Order: sequence, then structure tokens, then C-alpha cells
Amino acid sequence: MFCRKCGTEISSDSLYCQLCGTKVEIQSSDLSDNIEESNQKETSFMSMVNEGNTRSDAKNISTVNPSNKISKIYNDKFFLVGIVVILITIFGVWLYSSSLTDVTINGNSSKLTVASPVYLTDAKMDYVGPEIKKYTYKRGASDRFVFEVTCIELYKYVSPEDLKKFSKAIADEYKKDRSGFTADKFENIKINNEDGIKMLGTLSVNGTQYRIKCVSFKCFNEIWTIFIGYDPSDDKTEETSEKIINSIKIIPENKKGSS
Repeated sequence: MFCRKCGTEISSDSLYCQLCGTKVEIQSSDLSDNIEESNQKETSFMSMVNEGNTRSDAKNISTVNPSNKISKIYNDKFFLVGIVVILITIFGVWLYSSSLTDVTINGNSSKLTVASPVYLTDAKMDYVGPEIKKYTYKRGASDRFVFEVTCIELYKYVSPEDLKKFSKAIADEYKKDRSGFTADKFENIKINNEDGIKMLGTLSVNGTQYRIKCVSFKCFNEIWTIFIGYDPSDDKTEETSEKIINSIKIIPENKKGSS
């Protein structure tokens, strides 16, 4: 900057000329230059601020993404837990519907072990025939099963013909005591190498149709009968009835000590 009177160069921050003492006046051009320089600095500063904000936003975005990932992982885990709970529930229902418990019933000449779908209690038989020496009768029921086990000990040895007559006599008794009972078929079977007969039938109770499987077999002078009534609307009951029959084990008196 120069003095407007004598032309001497003076510093920009001087108020008077060092040579002639003239007061220094700032020219408009110098002021505009200073303003422009200030604006440029301000613009530069604001651009730096904006750039910093942009970087900060970018950082914020990068910090949000892991949170979203965590939320997604949490939701996925919650979904998997829900699936596991549902599968466990289904398995529990299936297990409950097909659960069997081994029970052992002692006769006089033999011992029976069978898988029962219900809890069995002692029951009484209304009529004991003249040829019957002793009888054991247990029964139990649930919403899907009626289960009975009977052991009749006779005074005489039981022949295969006696067993057939006995099976038909059981069907006749069921018809008298249980309204809606029908015996459809008789089949010869073997239970632990013992002669047996399986009776198939149906039973109507309060409008509900039950299927019947009644297995009778002899061991010396004893006749064992396993009566299975089941609700066919449950898909598992048919399978369970066969499991019950296949689970039957009979131990004659001379083998009781080895069990």
C-alpha cells in the first residue's frame, strides 16, 4: 500500500505515513479485496465443515448398518427359537398320544407283561363260571383307549378248541354288556409261540365308533385276554394297538424264576 500524498510505500496496518504524516485511508478496492479474501476463506472453511459433516454422516451410516445386522440376526434367532418350540410341541403331542407303559400281571401258572396305553386298576367280574378256579381282571380307559386284561384259570387244561369256544363266548358277553358291539372277524395268531385268537370288531359309544382288537391265548390251564378299544380318528391309535399286541410276553410258571 502507498501514501496517497507522497507515494511512499507503507505497511497495510499503518494509520499514518511514516514520511509525510498523512493519515492513511483505506481504498474501496482494498476493502473489497479484503472482503473477497475473507469470503474465500469463509467459503473454504464452510466447504471443509460440509465435507466433515459428510464424512460424519458416512460414519453414522456405517454405524447404523451393524445395528441393522444385529437386529436381523436377533429376528432370525427369534424365528428359529419359535420353530424349535413348535417342533418340540409337536413331538410332545405325538409322544403323549403314543406313550405306553409296561405292566406286569401275575397269574397262577404264568406271568404276563404288556405295554399299556392307560393306567390299569383292579376290577371285578360279575359272574364267575363253575369251571373257573381263579380270575384276575384289570382295566383302564382314556379319551382314546379302553384297555382290559383278564386272566382266567380253569380247573382243566385248555385245548385249542376250548380257546375258540372261549373267544366266541367273550364276543357274546361283550354284545350283552356293551351296546353297539359287533364282532367282525376271528384270526388265529401266535403269542410267544402260544396258540391264540384275535377278534376284530367295532363298538359304538355315544355316537363315537371305536375299533376293537381282542387277543386271547392260552398257557397251561390259564386263558389271557387283552381287550383294546381305540378311537380311529386319531391316526396313532391303530399303530399303538399293534405295538401293544407285539409287546405281549408270557412267562410260564416254570420260567418265572429266570425273568
